[in-house]
Amino acid sequence: MITPNLAISNRDFDVKSTEIKKKNDEFLNTINSIKNTTNISLTYEDIKTLSIEEIEEKYTDEDEKILAKNLKMATIFSKDEILSKTLFNSILKKPISSGYDYLSSKFSDKNNYLKAKFDNTSLFDLLHMSLSYSINGNKNNISKNDLDDILLKVNSFDFLDSLSSNYKKGYDKYKEKNNKYSFLYDNYSKEYDEIIKNYKELEEINKSIIKQF
Repeated sequence: MITPNLAISNRDFDVKSTEIKKKNDEFLNTINSIKNTTNISLTYEDIKTLSIEEIEEKYTDEDEKILAKNLKMATIFSKDEILSKTLFNSILKKPISSGYDYLSSKFSDKNNYLKAKFDNTSLFDLLHMSLSYSINGNKNNISKNDLDDILLKVNSFDFLDSLSSNYKKGYDKYKEKNNKYSFLYDNYSKEYDEIIKNYKELEEINKSIIKQF
């Protein structure tokens, strides 16, 4: 039971509730304006409960089905639900055609991060190898076993920070030597900066909700 001295004032509660509602409304408006569809449920909670088989049955439109599968993959990216929600929201803001490639690159990065962490190899070298595959037009596909390992291993915010700093390191190394590499390093570095920013925003929203009780 919440005691009077711990309960926040009604005024503070209303202010915080208004702020949270505003953020949610802005996000939903963004979704609606980009996707322009009324037939698909785009909430994290709804997608998380669906199996791949249920997605196949529920969505008949191919674009909706592809989007739902991409979002499902985002919900299982991490045991850290804030990180999964951050990627989920990122997928929603991207064209359906590029969502899978974006998500695949993050799974690949996470796989490289775990290899470096647990096999005592260089994360920078692994990332550079992945970029080399991309430049040469090859897909850096994740195997079923790799995917299982990715989903089961412990992960944390350190994952985001490590990837961001290593891509920045690559950009600094190649910015005056090779435009192809420097462009990709810079692009991925900015993607992780955006993920970190959005992660922290979701974290603050969660903290503000907790403070209401």
